[in-house]
Amino acid sequence: MLLKVITPTNIITKEKVGKVIGEDPDGSFGILPKHIDFVTKIVPSILVYTDDQGEGYIGVDEGILVKQQDVIQISVQTALESRNLGQLHNEMEVHFKNQEEEEEQTALETTKLELGIVKSFYDLKALSK
Repeated sequence: MLLKVITPTNIITKEKVGKVIGEDPDGSFGILPKHIDFVTKIVPSILVYTDDQGEGYIGVDEGILVKQQDVIQISVQTALESRNLGQLHNEMEVHFKNQEEEEEQTALETTKLELGIVKSFYDLKALSK
C-alpha cells in the first residue's frame, strides 16, 4: 500500500507500507493490504506504520483519511514524522506549545486592533458633537 500524509504546505511522507494503525472518533483501527475502501475522520494522535525499515510514527492533528484501492491518503493541518517515538513526542510537545503561543499572540493582536477601532469610533463620535 502507498501511504501519503499531506498538510496544506507539505507532503510529510509518501511510502510503501504494510500496515497502518490510526485513531478516529470511535477508537483505534488498523489497515492491512486488501482492506475495504473507506473514509474516516482522524483525531489528534500518533499514526503507526510498518515498512521495510520497521515502524515509523507520524504525529497528526485532526484530518481526513481516505483509503482507496492500494492508496491511503491522510490530509491533516499539522503532521510530524519520526522513527523514534520518544523524539516524536518531544517534537510534538514543542510544536504544539509554539502553536499555542502563536495563537495567544494572534488573539492579543486582534484584541488590540478591535480596541483601536472602537476608540477611533468613539473619537469620531466625540468630534461630531
